[in-house]
Amino acid sequence: MLNPRSSSFLGFGARGCPPLARMATQGHRQCHLVGARVLEVLEQTPSVRTVVLHARWSSYTRHNNGNNVLDTQGNPVKTSFLEEIDHTIGTLRERGYRVVLVGPVPEPGRPVPQTVMRRAWYEGQIPEISIPRDAYERRYAAVLQWLARWEDRGVSVVWPGQIFCGPERCPAIDSSGQVIFFDAHHLSAE
Repeated sequence: MLNPRSSSFLGFGARGCPPLARMATQGHRQCHLVGARVLEVLEQTPSVRTVVLHARWSSYTRHNNGNNVLDTQGNPVKTSFLEEIDHTIGTLRERGYRVVLVGPVPEPGRPVPQTVMRRAWYEGQIPEISIPRDAYERRYAAVLQWLARWEDRGVSVVWPGQIFCGPERCPAIDSSGQVIFFDAHHLSAE
């Protein structure tokens, strides 16, 4: 647990860019610049010792078997997204950083607040919005196995499926009626 009085946070990211140190992905050809800049800032900020990596894993692993990685010139390379993340994690660990991986969230597949408002307005009730837990585990099977391998190698992993899912379903609205998602795949700040 972070102590808010003694901890600080540096956040980096760019829309659609995965947390890769040296490569970009199709549709986001400048992402390698973000990764390079993050490494520069880390070197210039010795107080940072922990790096948390998170991505919308399905965006990079579902299509084309995860082989949508580009070099800095925008040319496809013979490597997979997970291999490039492995390289990034290895680079960070070699430089002495503690790496924390955040696994995939169980995305409901539709914009939750809008769906709740529409159904409440037209039907007078708050709908149950959830996905089957086994569907979540099937969708992310390769990523979940990859995360488990890193956990076995000493990397800390946060498992959103264990946090948000019950034995059978992964709800998008908690038991108090609080919407968990800001849209179809981003968690709300509450």
